[in-house]
Amino acid sequence: MALTMKNTGRGCALHGAIQTLQAIPGVVPILHSSAGCGIQHYLGAGTTSAHSGNFIPSTNVAEKQVVFGGTSRLREQIKNTVRLIEGELYVVLGGCATELVGDDIPAMAKESREQGYPVIDIACPGFRGDAYTGYQLAIQGLIRHLATSTNLSSEAKVPGLVNVFGVVPGQNAFWEGDLAEIRSLLEQVGLQANIFFGEGAGIEQWKILPRAELNVTLSSWGLPAVRSLQELYGTPYADCPYLPVGESATKEFLQSIIVALPNTKVRVEALTERGGRSWSYYLGRVADAYMKNNFQKEFALVAETAQGLGLLKCLTQDYGLIPKVWAISDAPTVEAQAVIQGEVNKLAVSVRPQIVYSGDVGEIHDLIRASAVELILGSSLEIKVSRELDIPLLQISFPLTDKIILGRTYAGYRGGLTLLEDLGNEIIANEQGGK
Repeated sequence: MALTMKNTGRGCALHGAIQTLQAIPGVVPILHSSAGCGIQHYLGAGTTSAHSGNFIPSTNVAEKQVVFGGTSRLREQIKNTVRLIEGELYVVLGGCATELVGDDIPAMAKESREQGYPVIDIACPGFRGDAYTGYQLAIQGLIRHLATSTNLSSEAKVPGLVNVFGVVPGQNAFWEGDLAEIRSLLEQVGLQANIFFGEGAGIEQWKILPRAELNVTLSSWGLPAVRSLQELYGTPYADCPYLPVGESATKEFLQSIIVALPNTKVRVEALTERGGRSWSYYLGRVADAYMKNNFQKEFALVAETAQGLGLLKCLTQDYGLIPKVWAISDAPTVEAQAVIQGEVNKLAVSVRPQIVYSGDVGEIHDLIRASAVELILGSSLEIKVSRELDIPLLQISFPLTDKIILGRTYAGYRGGLTLLEDLGNEIIANEQGGK
C-alpha cells in the first residue's frame, strides 16, 4: 500500500505568530518551548530565498522543565534576550508543551514589565490552529496590550488615517510589496495608510492604531481585528475580501473606500480614470503577443483566499483567461467561504472555476491532472506536476523555494501589468521550449 503524505504548507498557530511578529521592526519574539518548535519554524518559514530573521531567542525547554515547570528558565531567557538583543517590544510565545503543563507565562511577562522591560505575552500554542490563526492571535494580542497600556482611545481621530489588515506576512510571499502598493493607492487618494509590517513600520504604527478614521481588511483573516477595533474605539471598517490585482479589482477596492469615506470621491475617480487609461495603453502594446502566443488559456489556480480572489478577478475579467480549478490553500471560515462564492458568482465570465478547499498537495495535483488545464498559477510545490503535464507554471503563492521576493507585487494597476509580463514570459518560454 502506497503511503501518501499530506503537506498543507500552513504551519501551526505558533509559526504564524512568529512570522507576524518578525515582520514588525523592533519586535523580538521569545519562544518558550522545545527546540523543535524553533527548528520547525526555520524549516517551514524559510521557504523563500529572501527570507531572513530565523534567529529566535528560545528557552529550549527539555523534559525537566516540562515535568517540574519552566518559569525559572523563562525568567532567565527574558533577561538574557533583553540584554543581548535590541528591541522596542519583546513578546513571549508559549509552545504546546509549556501551555499544556500550565507554565504561568503571563506572570513572567508581568514580572519583567515591573522590572522596566517592555515585555508582553501572547498565547498562541500550535494546537490553536494554523499559521493564519497565529496571525490573528498575534494581532489581537497586540491590540489587547495597546488597549490596556495606553489612553489613546480618548484622543481625537486623525482625518484620513487608515489602518490596513488582512495581508498575512510569510503566508503571502509578496506581502511586503503588496502592502507597499496598497499604501501607494491610498496615498494617491489623499489618505494616510497605517501599515504595520515591513519597511517603515514599527511600534509607533501600533501606538496610533486607535486614532484611525477607518480600518480596512483585505481578507477574512483581518476581520477579528477590525471588529475588535470597532468595539473598542468605535472605528468603522471596510471589508474588502481580496487583494486588488489589475484594473477591475483595484477599481472595486477604491470604490469601497468611497463608500466608507465619501470625501475621497473626487480623488478616487481621478485615480481610477488615470489608471484605466494607463491600463488600456499597455494592454494595447501587448495585444499582438497575446494573440500570437495564445495567452487565453484554461488555468488552475492554487492560492490563499485573499491573493487568489484578486488574481482570479484579474485573470478572467481583465485578461480573458478561462478558470477551471481554484484550490484554496488556506482554511477560511464558513462565513468567509460564502463571501468567496458570492464574489466568484459575480465574475463576468461564462465559465466559473471548480472551488476546492484543500491544502493537501497530492489532492491538489490530482485535481490539476483531471482538469486538463493548459496553465498553472501556484507555488513551488506545483513544479513537479507542471513538468509532468508540460504546461507553464507561474509561481505566485507560498511556498516559493527557488525565488527571491523583495518588493515585488501583483497588487494594484502596476502589479497587474507585472502579472501579465510574468505570465506571458512563462507561456512564451514553455512554447519555445517545446519546439
